[in-house]
Amino acid sequence: MKYEDGGPAFPKQDYMLNNGDILYGYDGMSMRIWLAGKAANGVLANPSDDFYPVDLAKKCLAIADVIIAQDVADMKQARKDAKK
Repeated sequence: MKYEDGGPAFPKQDYMLNNGDILYGYDGMSMRIWLAGKAANGVLANPSDDFYPVDLAKKCLAIADVIIAQDVADMKQARKDAKK
């Protein structure tokens, strides 16, 4: 299976200024990292959890991977349904 990172979370488009100069965009962080950060917020909001930073990172990245995998599966199913 190809590794999925969900693509860019907050990409910036290239655009041209009035004087003709171009400001080049960038991809920003991946959806995987953004989702892992959101998961970390939730885990850290629970003061009863004891954790080590590496374990927290692994747990949050695993959560992000599951969300992305489900999103990819949902998109594939939607495309399949649209062809019917």
